[in-house]
Amino acid sequence: MNQGRFVSYIYRYNRDDERCENSGFVKVQRMSRASDKCRIHIGMKDYKMRPQTVCTAYLFSVDGAGRADGEKLSEFMLCNGNGELKKDTSWNNVTGEGNAVTDYDGILIRCDDGDIYCTRWNDKDVKPSEIDVSGRKIEFKENAPDIPDAAEYAEYTENIQLSEDEYKDEAAEDEQVAEEKQDIQDRQTAEEAEINAAEEETACGRMMKTYPRLPLLDDKRFIECVRIVPQDIGSMDMANWKLGTNSFLSHGYYNYKYLMLGKILFGNKEEKYVIGVPGVYSNKEKYLANMFGFTVFIPVKNMRTMTGNFGYWIVEVAE
Repeated sequence: MNQGRFVSYIYRYNRDDERCENSGFVKVQRMSRASDKCRIHIGMKDYKMRPQTVCTAYLFSVDGAGRADGEKLSEFMLCNGNGELKKDTSWNNVTGEGNAVTDYDGILIRCDDGDIYCTRWNDKDVKPSEIDVSGRKIEFKENAPDIPDAAEYAEYTENIQLSEDEYKDEAAEDEQVAEEKQDIQDRQTAEEAEINAAEEETACGRMMKTYPRLPLLDDKRFIECVRIVPQDIGSMDMANWKLGTNSFLSHGYYNYKYLMLGKILFGNKEEKYVIGVPGVYSNKEKYLANMFGFTVFIPVKNMRTMTGNFGYWIVEVAE
């Protein structure tokens, strides 16, 4: 997990604590290394397309014995199938209880009509019904509450109007102020120089050096490939974050428990990174993959016929 920025994906859970469909993402980003400010951004898609429902987000932590306790972060609205929360807070004191972002293990979201959503930073199994919030276990309600009026809805949504561009502008301004406060006369230490060099290297490059390797494909265009999980997409350029809510990618990861990050040589001899979703080729799978932007299938082994062949549906990584 990147200590200054990461993305985790939200799933709906049923009454038996079974994970269901992908329903959104959580992005956590520190404004700058010199700043204590951070933003927690939740984006959700509601499969029920309910007109309006209030959701409460809790940050939770799991202790060594497996007990999980949650602290309320904020409330937001799901409206006509979409919901969003952007919470500006302190990196080292997120909810006012003295705990830093990294002291928590994930976020639980409870809707007033009873639906439960959850994400854990490390993608380990979680049982939402065993998470204590405000001193009691999460319960699935039978009946939905009354829909709040327009004034209440405006109050919930007044803090989520900033666009991604405005968010990046704010972060840039904060970082500029922090840099101006630093003494420009100080000489950079060797340790700082190493940190800066590491930051200049792309996230994909770092993963290629340190992540578990996958067997090379027969396709000679592949230079190398490693095993990743959806959360690793959060350390890549923001242009790739939309893959976090890509249903085809989530379906492939659910079935095979991993994704592929590969370095491939394109026709112009340019090296580029691709994300591969594992799967078995069929006309139905091709139709679904194409719908979600994965238009190229590369088999692990070159075979005379493509149908029934295991391989990867790939998409290029934006850098």
